[in-house]
Amino acid sequence: MDALRLVHRGTTVMSDCPARRMVGRRPTVPATVSLTPSEQHVLELVCEGLTNAQIAGRLYLSESTVKLRIVSLEEKLGTTTRIQTAVRALQWGLVGTSG
Repeated sequence: MDALRLVHRGTTVMSDCPARRMVGRRPTVPATVSLTPSEQHVLELVCEGLTNAQIAGRLYLSESTVKLRIVSLEEKLGTTTRIQTAVRALQWGLVGTSG
């Protein structure tokens, strides 16, 4: 029921076991990956499961700006979805795992 409530509020929910397996691997971050402070803030909030609207409100940005930051993050991290971006960020240690 807790998971259903979280999903209803717009939070992404993943089973603990697969998430731990994905995050447990720590490949080296390519030297070419360099995030701006704004991208880093957006990435941290994506990893917390916030929506674009929630991120925009938290960082005082427009939703369009948040979308642009996410597209930039996907390009830099070589991902195509928010979930892949979050997992890659956690795998590479670009954000903390303590939420």
